[in-house]
Amino acid sequence: MISRENGLTKFILTNMKFRNIQQFFIFVFCILSQGTTSAEDLKIPVVTILVDDAYPPYTYTINNELRGIYVEIVRLAAKSLSTEYKLELIPMPWKRALLETKLGNALGILPPYKHLTARPFIFPYSKPLMTEHVIAFCNKNININPYLNGESIKPKLNIGINAGFLILGDKLTYAKKIGTVKVWENKNTQANIFKLISNRIDCYLNDKLSTLWQFQKMKTQNSSLNFNDIKESYLIMSQNAYIGYAKNYIKLSSKNDFIKQMDLALDKLKTSGEMELVINRYIK
Repeated sequence: MISRENGLTKFILTNMKFRNIQQFFIFVFCILSQGTTSAEDLKIPVVTILVDDAYPPYTYTINNELRGIYVEIVRLAAKSLSTEYKLELIPMPWKRALLETKLGNALGILPPYKHLTARPFIFPYSKPLMTEHVIAFCNKNININPYLNGESIKPKLNIGINAGFLILGDKLTYAKKIGTVKVWENKNTQANIFKLISNRIDCYLNDKLSTLWQFQKMKTQNSSLNFNDIKESYLIMSQNAYIGYAKNYIKLSSKNDFIKQMDLALDKLKTSGEMELVINRYIK
């Protein structure tokens, strides 16, 4: 009986022309080397980070293609880790991404604020990516200050936020507790803005840059839209955005090494000025 190896050798010797036996062994070595490299490539662990799919200009999709400031920054940082880790960014609705992270189905989530008590399932956090400023955008006839001062006032203030966002701040959280504020979670920024301009909510809370970006996009799509009756009423908070890592994720034995290397890569992007270049492409 002829073994597979002997059969392969016979086929090569019969069908291919070699000047000498040395050429033959060089040829076989090249084939085996290619096979070994492919096997090594397969051993590189895939690191999955879930990404908010509707938070422009930071993270969003166009025609199923993931884009945004944080997407570019993280991908750039991941290039320096590419020999050891393969990064996979998966876009999905924010609330679902939070649930998947809580269940430990992905290593990380992008881009949460740091909420150690409210989201104990996310820890640790990466080095900060960028500072965001949460603004209350209100209809111009609305005075938000009495609600922020803890006054018992009527009627209730109707506030819209994106589903899964924790951005009320201490004062509005207290106002919600005593019943002077009603919070409505809506699908995304665009949904909230439509409710705001139609007076279905009094104010909308979100990052300033993200909201202004959406105003411009909606105006481009429909020139008849009018945002003149909306004003920036109050700075609710300033928060850093991060890569948040799933505390319960156990599928990557080198999890701590990845986090450390990603932090070093993010620091390099910041000190080199590359991070600033990415940001400027989106906001200028």
